[in-house]
Amino acid sequence: MQLNGSAELGIGSLANVALAAAAPAVTLPSVFPVSTPASAQRGQVGGIYYKDDIIVAALDIRDGAIRIPAGPGLGVDVDPEKIEKYRVTD
Repeated sequence: MQLNGSAELGIGSLANVALAAAAPAVTLPSVFPVSTPASAQRGQVGGIYYKDDIIVAALDIRDGAIRIPAGPGLGVDVDPEKIEKYRVTD
C-alpha cells in the first residue's frame, strides 16, 4: 500500500509522512507535495504548489525522501505571523 498527498501545505504533508511512517501496511514509495516557506524556495521544482507556507522551516528532504522531524507532535513549528497574514476574514 502507498499513501500520497495532493496539494497540502507543509503541515499536511508532514501529517501524511507521519501516518506513512507509523503504518506497517505502507510499504510502497509515496508521493507528497513539496510545500515550503518562500524564503527556502529555490527555482521551480515540481510539487511546489504555493508561493509560501505557514511552516517556519522547509521540509528536510534527502535523497528524494522527506525526513521525519524529531520534535514533538508533527515536529514542525508554524509561523503565527503567516497565519495572521494569510487568514481569510469576512
